[in-house]
Amino acid sequence: MHLKMDGDHNNILKVSTRNQFIAIWTLFYVLILIIVIMCFLSFNKSALVIFGVFYSIDALPTLYLHRQYLRANKHKSYEILYDRLLEFNQGKRTEYLVSDMKQITVYLCPNLYKGSNFHFFGIESYYYARVELRNGEHFFLTCLLHPKLDKKLKKLQGIIIERKKSFFPSLKSK
Repeated sequence: MHLKMDGDHNNILKVSTRNQFIAIWTLFYVLILIIVIMCFLSFNKSALVIFGVFYSIDALPTLYLHRQYLRANKHKSYEILYDRLLEFNQGKRTEYLVSDMKQITVYLCPNLYKGSNFHFFGIESYYYARVELRNGEHFFLTCLLHPKLDKKLKKLQGIIIERKKSFFPSLKSK
């Protein structure tokens, strides 16, 4: 009898509510922290403006990345096999063989690049992979598909996976 120990038992990548929450949880945590602090400060107007400005500086770029990532992978799911990546998009199946891939580049914030799970800002939990094909085309896989996307991609055998630091991991064409 096989027991599922961690919920990480398959090779399916798909945007889910859980994956989205894992990516954006820092914003909720900071908001709750601000509300608690504001309660202690009796919702002082000056403090409210200062916290509001600082929260906006964090929240707006994070929400921009979240929307961008969601648009890139919405309605798509992927299955990782050792020699190929299968894409399912609204009933259409596309197969990407490892031999058709030139390289996979994973763009991570510095804290994720170092392997840290500590996030001070919301954008620090966002990252993506750019899959370059030999025919010049490319596509994006984002952390909204799976919180450990970079680890999942290592199951592909025979493909170069490069890791790069990115202070603002916005989806890039080049």
